[in-house]
Amino acid sequence: MPKRRVVPPAMRIFKAARVLLGWSSQEFALMAGLTRTIVMDFEAGRGCMSQQRMAHIKGVYVAAGITFLRDGVVYKGMTEEDKDKDA
Repeated sequence: MPKRRVVPPAMRIFKAARVLLGWSSQEFALMAGLTRTIVMDFEAGRGCMSQQRMAHIKGVYVAAGITFLRDGVVYKGMTEEDKDKDA
């Protein structure tokens, strides 16, 4: 049986933010000044990222309207109906 990779919460939350915005990994990479490979590896839990780079990534999402919560993300462009669908 293959080993199951556990992806740390920060990586899952950043991917959730990207998906919520409807951005592809390539689109986000261009906006954040990263390569698509770095984005994909980070979201998959491969490698590590400096605190400075993680803060930069978070800043890109916040500027786009994402609010980070303890256990997820919210996009300020979401309607109450959208939030109900996710609940």
